[in-house]
Amino acid sequence: MIPIKLINMPFASLTHPSLALGQFKAQLTSEYIPSLVHNFNFDFSMKMGELNYELLAKSKGFNSQLGEWLFSEQAWGKTFGPDEDKFWSQCNIVLDTLDGLKNPQKWLKTIKKELIPEFLDDCLYTLFNDQSPKVIAFTCTFFQTISSLALAKKIKEKYPEVSIVFGGACFHDEMGLELIKKCSFIDAVS
Repeated sequence: MIPIKLINMPFASLTHPSLALGQFKAQLTSEYIPSLVHNFNFDFSMKMGELNYELLAKSKGFNSQLGEWLFSEQAWGKTFGPDEDKFWSQCNIVLDTLDGLKNPQKWLKTIKKELIPEFLDDCLYTLFNDQSPKVIAFTCTFFQTISSLALAKKIKEKYPEVSIVFGGACFHDEMGLELIKKCSFIDAVS
């Protein structure tokens, strides 16, 4: 059994591995604690297309937060942000960078409604297909927060005994404290 699973979610870049997860894995190994890193960002990129995944990951969508928006319904049960027309107008710069798409809005809506629920189910299966881990830890920098929260929520609903831990830049100080207060499925932040 692998008691600790370390998770790297979309929209982490495919070209920059998680230094934090590598360090945690090495520290756990040095203490003879089995762990496994899951780079679910790679799995998701293969489902949506690696080039457009990386274009979204690198766009940094500060104005639109498109990557966060894609996972919002799975995390919160509803979409966040402005009305849809205003949202899409904020995304124009990002949408223009996507490769080979005649209708990027339609493509992204399909990803949100069909691909993401399937992807989260696949992640859940991968994490629990052998035996239940005791701890699942997420790294969150920049545009990984909502996708990570969506998977964590799904895990806790089905496996409430598993401890869910979050760390990274998006969980420092007040942000981490606020997220642990608002998200009952988070057990600890670092």
